Amino acid sequence: GAAAGGAAVEPMVSPGMLLTHYSPDLPAYLLRGPQLLAAPPPGAGSAPLSLGEAVLLDFGGRLAHLRPAAAAYRDLSERADAAAAASGVFEALRWAEAQHAVGARCVLVADVEAAARGGEAAECVPALADRLYRAASGVRAELVASPGTGGAVAVWLLPPEASV
Repeated sequence: GAAAGGAAVEPMVSPGMLLTHYSPDLPAYLLRGPQLLAAPPPGAGSAPLSLGEAVLLDFGGRLAHLRPAAAAYRDLSERADAAAAASGVFEALRWAEAQHAVGARCVLVADVEAAARGGEAAECVPALADRLYRAASGVRAELVASPGTGGAVAVWLLPPEASV
């Protein structure tokens, strides 16, 4: 249609189509892997967060070893069942943002595509991965061991070109 003055008006995009549709109120980041790096990746941001300030949303137990260091931890599906995780992902994201009350400053989301197992729920993996990608607005992060800090782990944000 046309607005007053003759300018074309674009129809409203469905909220589910927006990149930020599933985004929690805390910044969220997709982890590229469960392993700790020895040094920040090239081009990583200069102001890392501490894992102690992060909520971990795990999938299939891949990040369970980091649970004691995180501000809060929840596994979307310990069995890496994508259908079960997809049905509860919105509620898990709302829970994650509520962890601000215990000092959380961000949400770190496990790489579900790397952890997903085959079986009946395999067709749900792309939908789950898409929801989590949207929750993180496509921004990825790496975990880096902080030498000389007694086992502290830093969260380094990756530059946009490395986040694809």
